[in-house]
Amino acid sequence: MKKFVGSILVGLVAVPTLIWGASVSGVVGATVPGATILSTIQGATVVLTSYATGTATVVGTVTTDAVGYYSFTSVPSGLVTVSASATGYTPATS
Repeated sequence: MKKFVGSILVGLVAVPTLIWGASVSGVVGATVPGATILSTIQGATVVLTSYATGTATVVGTVTTDAVGYYSFTSVPSGLVTVSASATGYTPATS
């Protein structure tokens, strides 16, 4: 099986909510790298898991687009992991 080059790239931007007593959430988005430098994987399944409550909770599942990009919005603050899988590739988690 092919391996993803490096690790899954993850970008996180905190977006404060301006309501009384509200919590902070963010956006996670990046591309899933392919088997060679500069390549990306379209159609990969990407799963975002949050550990904010102390228990693993799947926040969402998306599929990468034509250029290998994915994004999640309204991601809760705290520890999260991003996992990617695609046919012919070894799954990766970051």
